[in-house]
Amino acid sequence: QYFPDSMKSHLSHDIVLLCVECKQRSNQAYHHFMVCLGSKYNAPLEGGGEDQVKRYTVDEEANAARASARALTHYSHRMPNNRVTEHKQVLLEYLRSEFVSEDDLARCCSLEVKSEITGYVSHGERVVEALTKSSPSNKCTTDQYPELESFVKEWRLYFVESMKPSHLPEHWRIENRVSNSSALMIDNNLELSGFYA
Repeated sequence: QYFPDSMKSHLSHDIVLLCVECKQRSNQAYHHFMVCLGSKYNAPLEGGGEDQVKRYTVDEEANAARASARALTHYSHRMPNNRVTEHKQVLLEYLRSEFVSEDDLARCCSLEVKSEITGYVSHGERVVEALTKSSPSNKCTTDQYPELESFVKEWRLYFVESMKPSHLPEHWRIENRVSNSSALMIDNNLELSGFYA
């Protein structure tokens, strides 16, 4: 979704139907490839690992309050008294109050505990940005984004080598052109707006 329109308008060429088992295999293979791309383009994947970047920050106090409110709302009737007391205490501390009303309970059940980290840039956006930095922005040609062309073909090759498909469409080729010349508009203001294509 971060590609320029001229490279997305006929990507049905790269939409291939997979069975459930092959889809699982492809996910594992693609994850490995994306980790490699992350290292190559300084574009870590989203997640909690050391080599990953976090998209959201979590308000732990609000998260605990929400969990306690939901537990009390749905399961208090079958909880031991000491657990009910513990959950109420979490809410009292969060609310800075001495009493938890029904309205408080309902509000805490709906707390938003995640917020997007300022300046977060997704893995896909970083990769496409790196690949388009050197591309001319004032030409309307089929090779306007040569790095992206090569990138898509690299993915196609990886797909063939890792999945070894036996039922590809008759005219499917790794080297088929990516840019659609009939839809090529001058992407002067290339808006990087999510996975590669």
